Amino acid sequence: MKTLTELSGILVRKAAAAIAEAEKSLPKPKAPAAAEPPPPAPADAAEAREAPVEPEGAAPKAAAEEAEGAEAKAALDGAVATATGLSGDRLSRLRDAVKAAGGRIDDVRLVRVFGPEEPVTGATLLNGFQYLVDLAPASMRQDGAPPKKERFGRGERRGGGGKGAPASGGFSMDSLKDDRKGQRGGPRGRGKPGGGTPR
Repeated sequence: MKTLTELSGILVRKAAAAIAEAEKSLPKPKAPAAAEPPPPAPADAAEAREAPVEPEGAAPKAAAEEAEGAEAKAALDGAVATATGLSGDRLSRLRDAVKAAGGRIDDVRLVRVFGPEEPVTGATLLNGFQYLVDLAPASMRQDGAPPKKERFGRGERRGGGGKGAPASGGFSMDSLKDDRKGQRGGPRGRGKPGGGTPR
């Protein structure tokens, strides 16, 4: 089965964030109108057969809902296009990839898109395309490392001296200074190199 396109997890997360932000500014769906009382029952069965009751306003209501849906879709498409730079078919595939990922957006590593010709195991079918969501394993999430301060004892510092330095086996600037003083202790210019006395 040939992969039509691949969408990275970063791209899917950008799209999801743009959709969530755009949905905040969309107008809230109108509350359904109060149901009108049913018309009075006809006097006899013959009259009922002659005058079937049709729901009034059904067609305009459906048209209004369709228009609102198209307006919302255009707003969301625009938000995702601005955030990701995609357009056309690839933008539509990305919008559906967000739906296919569902509540696992943060774990998405890659989404592969396939055509409808052959069923793909584990794929989600949306608008005639199959979306296979590849999730990153939990071990790859970078949220378990302790802060640096917790890895060392209180008062201890790397390469530092002073009160917090270890009593033995550690490196300190004071011991380095003492070592250098010892090397400079011999008189210069007399005797053999290294400060020794002549025999």
